[in-house]
Amino acid sequence: MLFRRRLVTSPIVFVHIPKTAGTSFRIGAEKSFRRSQVLKDYGRGARATSSLLEKHVYSETDHWALRQSIVNGGVRFLTGHFHASKYAPLFDAACFVSFVRHPVQRLVSEYHHAQKYHDYQGDFQSFYRAPENTNRQARILRGIPLGAFGFLGITERYNESLHLINEIYSTKIGVLEKNRSESSLELSQSTLDELIKRNQRDVKLFEVASDMLTWRSKLAKESLSFVHGEYSVSSPELLRGFACISASDALVRVRVRVNGREIDVVTANEYRDELGLLGLPRGGHVAFSLKLPPGVDVNQVSCEVLDTSQPLARVF
Repeated sequence: MLFRRRLVTSPIVFVHIPKTAGTSFRIGAEKSFRRSQVLKDYGRGARATSSLLEKHVYSETDHWALRQSIVNGGVRFLTGHFHASKYAPLFDAACFVSFVRHPVQRLVSEYHHAQKYHDYQGDFQSFYRAPENTNRQARILRGIPLGAFGFLGITERYNESLHLINEIYSTKIGVLEKNRSESSLELSQSTLDELIKRNQRDVKLFEVASDMLTWRSKLAKESLSFVHGEYSVSSPELLRGFACISASDALVRVRVRVNGREIDVVTANEYRDELGLLGLPRGGHVAFSLKLPPGVDVNQVSCEVLDTSQPLARVF
């Protein structure tokens, strides 16, 4: 069994997806923490990249030394335009925070940003059809299961998201509106349809994160615990998933439904290596599985927390 030793002190690791109000959040955090408590990684040689990261990540490529410097130095906030997978081996999934945005609006915003600041000369169609601009949010967050992320905020619900972040992480990050000057773009229905079709993973990500935020807010108002988790049907007859409460050893029981009808209740107490390595509670003993009845329509399978009816996200 592969357990990662839990950190005594962990920073908020903010994965800054471009054009999702991340600049507002970053500046708010910089105002909330001392300068020595904030590290920024915006790439090798970038003016914004902190010297400690230049040394350990880009010069010496010693990520373990970086981790030790962060823990021993009392760093509270690490941010930048990096993929979640870059720092996932160093910190628990509960430390990771990001904002996501509806993919059409985000693409339009990034297109205008590229025109204004990077002298992009192509048209919008050329921009959004480029492989690097397709499903960009999902690609950036890959490396940590969505259900394991410490927090996923929604740009369109920024204030609500920020309130919950401050509650969860005991921070006092203020509301700012930076980098918000945007121009509109008239899009035909055929263009909208193409954008949605090309960015299905980002659309699904946005839907899942929106549902999570809705349930976080609902449960917080009722003083109930939000459950981190997700599930998938890995074969026609096998359901697999995980469910846990952050920083708690409490067991979670999951109700499994098919076509809205309860077929079983399972306990999330199985062990999986990958969950232990993510630093999930109970040393990774938070998984569940169930053999489904033969011939079941897998598209009609759903999972929810028994105690609160909170739905778990389905991963396809």
